[in-house]
Amino acid sequence: MIRHMKMHLEEVDTQTLQDNLGPGSLELESSKIINSQPMHVDLQSQIPTGYKYSVTEHTSLGEKTFMAKFFIHEFGVNDVVPFIMAMRDQNKITYLATNVRKPNSSEIILKKRYRCHHNTRPKINSNSSKKHFNCKATLGIQIVKDEQLWSEFPNNSENVSSNNLTTKAEVQLKHIHNHEILRAEVLKHRRPTNDVETKFLRLFEEGKTPSKALFTFKSQLRNEKGNSYYIYAGDCGELPDPQWVYYLYYKSFKKHFGYSHGEHMMTSLKEAVEEYNIECNSDMAAIKVLEDQNFAIAIQTPLMKRISCGFDECGEILFIDASGNIDRFGCKVFMIYSNSCAGGLPIGTIILTSESTSVITEGLELWKKLLLPGALAGRSKKGPKLFMSDDSAAERSALNKVFPESTLSLCIFHILQAAWRYLWDSNHGVPLLHRQALYSLVKEMIYSKNSEELTNKFNAALQNNLAKKYPKFISYLNNLYNRKEQWALCFRKGLLTRGQNTNNISEAGMKIIKDVILERTKAYSPVQLFFFIVNELEAFYEMKLFDIAANRPPQYLKNKFNISKSEKDNLEYKQIDNTLIFEVKNKHKQTEYNVDLDLGICSCPQGNTGFPCKHQIVIALDLKMGLNLCLPTTEEIRKKIHIIASGNSDIKNGWYGSADNETKCVTDNNFIENAHTSTITQTAENNQIQCIADSQDISQSYDQVMNDFNDVIEKMKSAFDSDKEYFLPSIKSFVNSFQNNVKTHVSLSSAMQTFGKYSGLNPNSKKPKLMGNKQIVTQPTARSRRTTQIGGRKNLAAGRNPKWKRVSEHGYTQKLKSSHLPQIKRKPFNPEQLPSKISKTPHSLSYCVETNKTLGATHNTK
Repeated sequence: MIRHMKMHLEEVDTQTLQDNLGPGSLELESSKIINSQPMHVDLQSQIPTGYKYSVTEHTSLGEKTFMAKFFIHEFGVNDVVPFIMAMRDQNKITYLATNVRKPNSSEIILKKRYRCHHNTRPKINSNSSKKHFNCKATLGIQIVKDEQLWSEFPNNSENVSSNNLTTKAEVQLKHIHNHEILRAEVLKHRRPTNDVETKFLRLFEEGKTPSKALFTFKSQLRNEKGNSYYIYAGDCGELPDPQWVYYLYYKSFKKHFGYSHGEHMMTSLKEAVEEYNIECNSDMAAIKVLEDQNFAIAIQTPLMKRISCGFDECGEILFIDASGNIDRFGCKVFMIYSNSCAGGLPIGTIILTSESTSVITEGLELWKKLLLPGALAGRSKKGPKLFMSDDSAAERSALNKVFPESTLSLCIFHILQAAWRYLWDSNHGVPLLHRQALYSLVKEMIYSKNSEELTNKFNAALQNNLAKKYPKFISYLNNLYNRKEQWALCFRKGLLTRGQNTNNISEAGMKIIKDVILERTKAYSPVQLFFFIVNELEAFYEMKLFDIAANRPPQYLKNKFNISKSEKDNLEYKQIDNTLIFEVKNKHKQTEYNVDLDLGICSCPQGNTGFPCKHQIVIALDLKMGLNLCLPTTEEIRKKIHIIASGNSDIKNGWYGSADNETKCVTDNNFIENAHTSTITQTAENNQIQCIADSQDISQSYDQVMNDFNDVIEKMKSAFDSDKEYFLPSIKSFVNSFQNNVKTHVSLSSAMQTFGKYSGLNPNSKKPKLMGNKQIVTQPTARSRRTTQIGGRKNLAAGRNPKWKRVSEHGYTQKLKSSHLPQIKRKPFNPEQLPSKISKTPHSLSYCVETNKTLGATHNTK
């Protein structure tokens, strides 16, 4: 039976209403409207607090179903959406806008109707959604003028829309849902709340993928809610499903980075470059769209500009390398690095859509225009004296066109790598047993000591009986010899390569981008890739330079240019004519070399290209002078690195000074001695005051703690009563332990302090995974520098390979020790014996040559 509860306030006075209020109704305390019907408890549970209500009608239609009309005073158009969202969070019902009706009166400003989201309004002869219950619950809102307050404000539309005090909302709520509300089967269709959306956006900002963000959110929610987790697991408003997480992921990325392809992406990319230049108040990036719809972006961030102007090594040799498959658009990233005391440092980045000569040329031209006049040791537009790259014809052709005054050298590792792949190509017809011998011919040519020896090695290779059997290999040697100036080490003696014969620096830098910056996850679009470079990469190298300035370098730099005490004792030197030229003698080997500290070179075989040899290091350490590529040892050099890193010369006085300042130590010691007596006296007085304060507060703090302790005991008892069978063994064990072990105050205090600290695994102690789900494949041979032969580790410290993998052709001249080599028992190679099982193809060049195996993946198979 329907019970009608409509009441007219004009017929009933306030006192009568108060007398007739039953337990099923109450008056809203926050309401300031006098002429208001008491609000029923069912209605109050469905509408949010913080608003001024006045109820005009309320009709109960049964248990938890009703219809009501009420006003919300001081309510404007801008308050509609927050009101709907607040209702959704409070009663776990989502209302969807059905339509916005045109007002039929000048007194009505807005008229809008909402429906329960379990009424999907399916089309005729179509399958309805699983959440469609054909629910008839609705919510109508119309914004009208408040006649009581209208006269206080000017009667014009501008004030009506901007001032909520002149308007109110007339709401008609039909709470007639034909389904349960607080059920998992119903709540699984609910839309996530704004708080949940904010948390996921924060996880996305941390670099997490949708799947990783959802797992992290679930883990945090489980740890927070404990045994009540199952309630939140069934509510999609509190724990969204994967489809919504992916939808939010792509929606937020489109909002911040635009589309991942098409014209909209190009528009967002141009806007990003323009905004970045405006933010930096200078041209730090440039973009050019070519006629064939390819584009080129050149980037030189403020830090890159300071590096290119602050380190003289930038004008000597630069390393360039390219990588692709790091974003979903398929862009190619060219990184330009310089060598320094801090290792490889970037001075330019080029993002291209093609690796053709024309596109690379456009990218290099854009980067060339960004160079400051004092960059590259004053060479600027001329480019460095030397470029080191791999054997890419398009890349080297573009470099030669843009920087014709620079010498182009080839990485000897890539030359040897290409030779081994050539021998393993079945089209060239070289059998397995002859590949190692032919490879050694190429390697001997590369390491020739002079041009005459190189010519002799080449002629000997052409006359080799084994090589004559393969005309294609002879043709390969001829083509290689025609470019001998680019790869033979004997032609680099007059160049300041600083001991670098490979582009390992750029390879290591590219690995940092993939592993550290991108975390092996592809960028969403070129726009996001652009921001990764100008923000994350900039911050990484800024922190690295601060570590170098503070004398806290990574381990591989600490041990890079160390010499033993015996080597130092065997060397003696003398200065020539008050210049920075020295004569160094080795008393043990009876050798003599000349060192020029101004140029950073030595006449010894190791230092004639500018590499810091032991002769230079000994003199620099004794004279406390800086040396190229060595860690800074003076305060001036550390300040210089600080300024390059931050762009700010405001440094605390003496911050980068040495620790052995005798004057300061004496002053500090005198101060300590003079203040010793007064410090003891003051400490005693403070202790007395503290004891008095403690005695006054101990009784108050004890009573407060005991109240908390009693609350804990009551909670424990309540839990025991809820499941007596489950807790009974634990209670017996607790009582027995207390009676047998806790017999003194000390043991009782210890037991109470450790209570609950070791009850299972602490969920906060789990280390999160560092890598995302979508991985970027590695460059060929890159994996060999950071994995063992038995597998297990995917990568080591970013940028450097383990010691036992350091071979001479990859730029490492130090002999390997047995302790550096992997302790793996290898069976002798037998080409006639079939392997017992198929194993992964190795990527280490030296290991492949030693065991006569193919090198594995190529640049085309990524």
